[in-house]
Amino acid sequence: MSRVGLYASLAGRARADLVKRFAAPPAHSPPDPIQLVPAREAWGLPTDALFAPAGLPLSIVSRGERFKVGLLAFLQKWLPNDLALTRWDRATAEKDLLAVIGRATPIEGWADAGTDAAWARLFVQGPLAGHLARDGDEYLLDCSRMRGLTPHPGLVPLGCRAAVRNEAAGLVPAWVELEDGRKVKPGEPDWERAKLIFACSMQTWTVIVAHLVHVHYLTTGAFAAAAQLALPWSHPLRRLLEPHIAGTLLVNWRANHNLLGATGAVQSAYSYPFDELKKLIARGVEAFDPSLYDLPASLKKRGLDELVQQGRYASAEDALLIWEVLERYVRRYVGVYFSSDAQVAADPGLQAFAKELQRLTVKPPAIDTLDALCGALTRHIHIATVIHKQVGGMAWDFMTMPWFMPHRLREAGSIEEMLPCREESEANLIAKWSTTPMSWPLVRDWTSWAADEKGAAAMRSLQDELKLAGAQIDARNSKRAVPHPYLHPDRLESSVAV
Repeated sequence: MSRVGLYASLAGRARADLVKRFAAPPAHSPPDPIQLVPAREAWGLPTDALFAPAGLPLSIVSRGERFKVGLLAFLQKWLPNDLALTRWDRATAEKDLLAVIGRATPIEGWADAGTDAAWARLFVQGPLAGHLARDGDEYLLDCSRMRGLTPHPGLVPLGCRAAVRNEAAGLVPAWVELEDGRKVKPGEPDWERAKLIFACSMQTWTVIVAHLVHVHYLTTGAFAAAAQLALPWSHPLRRLLEPHIAGTLLVNWRANHNLLGATGAVQSAYSYPFDELKKLIARGVEAFDPSLYDLPASLKKRGLDELVQQGRYASAEDALLIWEVLERYVRRYVGVYFSSDAQVAADPGLQAFAKELQRLTVKPPAIDTLDALCGALTRHIHIATVIHKQVGGMAWDFMTMPWFMPHRLREAGSIEEMLPCREESEANLIAKWSTTPMSWPLVRDWTSWAADEKGAAAMRSLQDELKLAGAQIDARNSKRAVPHPYLHPDRLESSVAV
């Protein structure tokens, strides 16, 4: 069996195991002790501002899980999938990559992938669309924090920025600013090359920073660890949080062993060797801005309200609809148990939880008033469902197309020669396919976890409102030139568990 075949077989087994795992409700994690270590100790990172789960009890990481993770780590070290590299043409790549994952189309509704129109659409419907910002008459995505990092030998550096303009006919590309500061515009000789390099920059920043660092570790991972350490099952807010933290400590523990590290999948699939990857993660920690996820205020601050009102920012339009549902739900549920700032400040479980968050993440939320508590909880559930879908669950659709959104690029004279080699793309896709997109659904009935009937009633109201939101998104997609089905409530997961 080839290396690709071996990894594909292991991925298939892992996916089958996950299908079984997510077919039933998750088990509540009992308050067993956990051990967290600073990233400096876990990965040799030049910062102590990030924590990784190290010692987890059997109630979270089973013996079978430990064996599988250990086996994969052994194979990644001694049998990597990038020893023999071969080229393939675009048509063969599309056919064979899709065959691996059993998909008929790479991106739903995107028949024009590779065109300028599709590239511009990435800014408002792609995996990094939640990071868009307005600058005058242009809309920017900024991946320039990767500047100065040295990629694997022969690969293209990725510290780019790029912009689109909002014109009468829709969004159009404006420019790409490459690592060296040179701006390339549509129609210029290097345009196709520049467009591809920025797409690679988007994927790299999305996967390593927006997804892994910001969502898995600094937000949902910190919430899951703080709840495990400070909120007993008897606390009503542990009942609220549990569907939205289930599985997070386990998946982050797996990432410690199989994604990060000197032989992990990230350094082998993406542009940067481990020493440079550590610098990128540290820069990602510095770039973290939790206010990005306070969606209504964030859209206003980034100058994007007009784009939303025009119906040209599908990602934000649907995310805002879900945000409003989640905010009403959180306020309704919290209101059952807390009616004043004084009650929040006097609750020992909540204050212990807040204290752990202060230790476990950068720029932690305050939990000292009723409004602050509701804001922190809404933001967490929004990140665990909507944001994780954007930067994780939906991202894999785009990553099936290395000629449109590549995970690494070579310095070469032609576009075809720049694209990843066959084994690299197969290894990258197989690793993602084995875990995404699946988890416990957000729309599942969680009322069995409620502390009492009033809490259960609040949980039922969430499901009712999600159904209405889904109908609204269906109506929007029926009118959109290119639909955006990814943030439909039926597709959202309840927690970051893969």
